[in-house]
Amino acid sequence: MTNARTHEYRSKARRRGRAMAVAVAFAMIVVAACGDDSEPDETPATTAAAETTTTTAAPTTTAAMEAMEWRDGIPCPPEGTLIAYSPLTLEFVWFADIITAMEEEAAKCGVDVITDDPENDAQTQVTNIENMLERGVAALAVITVDEVTMAPVAERARDDGIIVVRHVGSLEGYDANVGVPETVFGELIGEVGGEWLLEAKPGEAPYQVAILNADSLGPNLLDRKQGLKDGFDRVMAGAEYEIVSDVEAWAEDTALDAVAAILAANPDLDVILTSNDVGALGGLSAIEAAGLTPNVDIAIVGSLLERGLQAVADGRMPGGITVPGSSHGVGLIEAMFRLLAGEEGGFNMDIPPIKLGNDPVEAQRRLDDGEY
Repeated sequence: MTNARTHEYRSKARRRGRAMAVAVAFAMIVVAACGDDSEPDETPATTAAAETTTTTAAPTTTAAMEAMEWRDGIPCPPEGTLIAYSPLTLEFVWFADIITAMEEEAAKCGVDVITDDPENDAQTQVTNIENMLERGVAALAVITVDEVTMAPVAERARDDGIIVVRHVGSLEGYDANVGVPETVFGELIGEVGGEWLLEAKPGEAPYQVAILNADSLGPNLLDRKQGLKDGFDRVMAGAEYEIVSDVEAWAEDTALDAVAAILAANPDLDVILTSNDVGALGGLSAIEAAGLTPNVDIAIVGSLLERGLQAVADGRMPGGITVPGSSHGVGLIEAMFRLLAGEEGGFNMDIPPIKLGNDPVEAQRRLDDGEY
C-alpha cells in the first residue's frame, strides 16, 4: 500500500541518496587521480529540533476501537493513542520503510505515529524525543545515536510511565527490544563471502580477507563482527587465509576511503566482509574506481537493501543478507501494542535476516516485489 507519507519519506531518503552518490562520484575521482584518502568534511551537527510528522488515522469510536484486535489476539490501544519512533537518520531508505510500515499497521487501530530525523546527531535526537514526550506519547521506540546521551531521557520516560522499546542498538533501561540476531546476521554474510571465494578462486589459497566493521556502535556490532569471522571460517573449512585489515567503516563515504587504502596496501585482496549495507556500497565504488571487476577479481559482501540488491541483480555483488525494513516496522508495532495491552516487559523480538547467494534472478525478483 502506498500513501502520501510513504512517498514523502522514500523520496526524501532517495534524494539524499542521490546527493550522496554525487559526493561518492567526486571522491572516486579524487582517489583515482591522486590517492587522497583524507576524510571528507563532516556536516555540522544539527542542534535545532527537527520537525515531527504525524500520520492521522481515520476517526472511529473509542468503544469500537477498544473492542478491535490488531492481529494474533493483540488488542488495539484506545483511540487517540500516540506513539513515536526515532531512527538514526532518514538518509537511509531502510528507516523510511520502517516508518511507513509502522504507520500502516498503527492506522489499522486508529493510532497515530510521530517521528523525527535526528540526522545521526545525538543531541538533536535527544531534543526531538523530549519534544515527542511533551506531546504525550504513550510509547517510544528508538535506535540510539549515542547510548550515553540517550540514557537519561529514556529513564525519565519510563519513570513517567511511557513505554520504551529499544531498536537494534545499545540502551540500558527499556521495556522490550526489537532487533536482529547479531551473530547470525554476521555469520550469514561471512558464509556468502566464503562460498563465493571457494567457487570463484578454487585452489588459490592462501587468500586475503578484509573486514569493514562498526565496532564503535556498541557490543551488538562486536557480536556481528565475530559472526562474520565465524561464518567465513566455517565455510572455508581449513582453507588458508589471512585477515589483512579490520577497520571501522560503516558509512558510504568512509568505506570508500577505507577500501581504497586497503587495496593500495593489499593489491591481491580477495574478498571484503562488511557489517552493513551502505558500507558495502562504498567499498564497491572503491573497487570499481581501482579498475577491478567486482564479483570477478574481488567480492564485497554485506547486507542488502534496494541498491545492494540492484548490485546483485547486475552481477556486481555475490549476494549477502537482507532484513526488510517493513519487517522491523511491524515488529516495533507488535512490541508496543503488547506492552500497551499490559503484557509484562523485558522480552526480546529478533527479526531474522534472509540469506541471498550469488543469484541475480532472485535479487531482481526481490527488487520487483519490494522485498528489501
